[in-house]
Amino acid sequence: MKTGVLFFILLFFLTSCGEEAVDWKLEDRAPDTIVVEAIVTSDRHHFRVKLSQPFYKSDESPMAVTGATVSIRRGQETYLLEETTGSPGLYVNPVYTDNPIGATYYLEVIAEGKTYRAKAVMPPVNVFDHIGFNRVPDTDSMMIGQVPKQFNEFEQAMYEITIDWSHLSSTAPTRAKLYYYTFNTVDVSQIFAPEKEKVRFPVGSYVIVRKHSLSPEYAEYLRALVAETQWQGGIFEETRDNLPTNISNGGLGFFSACAVLTDTLVAE
Repeated sequence: MKTGVLFFILLFFLTSCGEEAVDWKLEDRAPDTIVVEAIVTSDRHHFRVKLSQPFYKSDESPMAVTGATVSIRRGQETYLLEETTGSPGLYVNPVYTDNPIGATYYLEVIAEGKTYRAKAVMPPVNVFDHIGFNRVPDTDSMMIGQVPKQFNEFEQAMYEITIDWSHLSSTAPTRAKLYYYTFNTVDVSQIFAPEKEKVRFPVGSYVIVRKHSLSPEYAEYLRALVAETQWQGGIFEETRDNLPTNISNGGLGFFSACAVLTDTLVAE
């Protein structure tokens, strides 16, 4: 008797637990905020702040945020940035400034009736991990060979490598820019990331390497960025998510301060 009752209770439970359709309400427009791309470096005398609007569809292009009031403060000095005439949404300071390592920089943006703020501390930069070049067999071309380490428990850094062979050829393209990152964490998606495109360039090309120091917060932002871009498409992929930000009031993007070492090479 008990077995029969248990059977009918179980049958009722199973038949009553059917699938139910759920309609997810998705946003049909971009969020009402701005995207901030701003970096202060020790080797350049101009601040550069780029403001744009987020976009909803993947085939859209970001629209510049114009007419904003943008300033950067360091200590007792405040620098008011001006929008460039040739590049809407790009704001720079009209006067030169020295950007000392270890200082704290404060950004303020007033745009479209809202105020956004962020701060960044410029950490020191360690000595170079030099890059190397490999000759492409049976050609007069070269490729980047030795690259900075992907993992270093003692430092985090970004390498911006600009290659220019415009003095050797007038056939486009004559320039390329590559980025490499050193993080103090190791991720499966990083180890099994898809192979990067091999950029070939002629012997005698000029190569400028700029090594940026990274604060822990900026390194976290860049790591999330490459996880969404360079590391996608491999055997293991990161779950997609919004990038971290240090912009207040719902702003997107990041404000960073980096000490920079520069090295100029000739590929040979």
